[in-house]
Amino acid sequence: MATYDIKLSFARVGRPGNDGVAIRGFVPPSEQTVPANPVNPPAVAPIALDTTSELLFNYQVVGGVPYDYEIGQYEITAAQYCTFLNAVDPDGENPKQPWTKVKLWNKKNNPLVNHFQGQILYVDHAEEGRHSVLADPLWADKPMM
Repeated sequence: MATYDIKLSFARVGRPGNDGVAIRGFVPPSEQTVPANPVNPPAVAPIALDTTSELLFNYQVVGGVPYDYEIGQYEITAAQYCTFLNAVDPDGENPKQPWTKVKLWNKKNNPLVNHFQGQILYVDHAEEGRHSVLADPLWADKPMM
């Protein structure tokens, strides 16, 4: 079994049903932007996904979850997470993230089409230790989402 010199510390969040907060992506946080005030707020929240609605481009609600979870105690950049993924899976045998088993991207949100749809790409036919790459260099120093 391989050993690694990396340790990720997590804090347990044990408050299922906590409220989310509305944010506007790629806007520096300030008292004016968090929480985001939608142009046309929905009558009730959460709203069903409606790709024809201007609300979709107005803000997003993050943070509210119906279950206990753990969150990283320290900020990890997308570049650091790429390095981690390539260290734990240098052969690229698993195109899904560890623990969550979420694919790094899907066809609907393919970062090859839109580099701002996802931070990390999974490359099938890459050299050993290079299967996880940044979708765009702009993501390198951004916090992993």
